[in-house]
Amino acid sequence: MGLSDIEGGLLGLNCGIIEPDKLCGFYDRQIREMGVEAMYGTEVKRVALEPVKPLNYPGEPFLWQEKTVRSLQTSSGGGLCGHLRALHRRLDNRTP
Repeated sequence: MGLSDIEGGLLGLNCGIIEPDKLCGFYDRQIREMGVEAMYGTEVKRVALEPVKPLNYPGEPFLWQEKTVRSLQTSSGGGLCGHLRALHRRLDNRTP
């Protein structure tokens, strides 16, 4: 997966709490700033993946291949691939 070995860890007892509603609000604001439309009350039924660098071999994408989302099937419908590709482009082009 391209990850380096873990060299150490840190345990902090009683270091604080996370407030889920504030965390969700933060992510909601961030994705809206990127032009993403949140779909609340919508269930994801199926996620279709495709390899970033296809080998044109049956059964792709394989576990070790880098993947991207081709389309989503939701309780509100499907075929969101165009919106997903636009989002991927925005995310790939932003600077940290």
